[in-house]
Amino acid sequence: MVGTSGQFDYTQLATNEVWDHFDGTTLDDRLWQRDTINQGGTQVYQAANMFLDGSGHAVMECTRPAGTTIYSGRFTSRQRFAMKYGWCAARIKMPRSIGSVGRAWFPAFWMLLVDYNISPNYAEFDIIEQFGNSSNYATHLYTNDGANDLDNDVNSIDSNLGYRTYWMLWEPDRIRVGVDTIQIGDWSSLDMAPGIWNLHFQQPMYYIMNFAAAPNWLPAPQPSDFPAQMLVDWMWYKPLSAL
Repeated sequence: MVGTSGQFDYTQLATNEVWDHFDGTTLDDRLWQRDTINQGGTQVYQAANMFLDGSGHAVMECTRPAGTTIYSGRFTSRQRFAMKYGWCAARIKMPRSIGSVGRAWFPAFWMLLVDYNISPNYAEFDIIEQFGNSSNYATHLYTNDGANDLDNDVNSIDSNLGYRTYWMLWEPDRIRVGVDTIQIGDWSSLDMAPGIWNLHFQQPMYYIMNFAAAPNWLPAPQPSDFPAQMLVDWMWYKPLSAL
């Protein structure tokens, strides 16, 4: 369990379409906050490693300036806005992790139950996550009972070669996930035990974007891997009610 109940249980549900193209030089604090909570990897998240580049991109940079400490960036809509059903998407250029390069990288664009740390009905949508391989696209619906997890992945063009759009269409009884025109996952309430879907996947969620690194189940990074960046061109949410 990470955090306290007061950190997670008052995020406002978005009822209108939300866009951010990350123009300007500072993160829009009406929508996002830099976040230092570590939910995977051995990196330390700090504000200096999450910034806008002035060219329309949010940047999470992974560095190891001295010693063994890895620093990186993370931002979320926690305490800003939450979502329940609709289109959820982002256009991202992932860090390179091919062969022996970047094999410790663990970047992700995902969603988490608003009051996950006090609710018995933990829910997590991993729209896209990569495990030391930027040509593998993995998606995952996760619950805390361990018996009703759904996941799928595809191998495709290296995601470091350019920006790709990662998306999810979330409906009350169906979730579809994909990258550009490729559909990675398509699941419904029938894919889980009776009653599980509505407990876990019909609850408000919030966005997380993070560049995690070096979990103990991936190979250690090499000095030449640093620095590395995960760049976000835009993020979008459109409620079903606004379609």
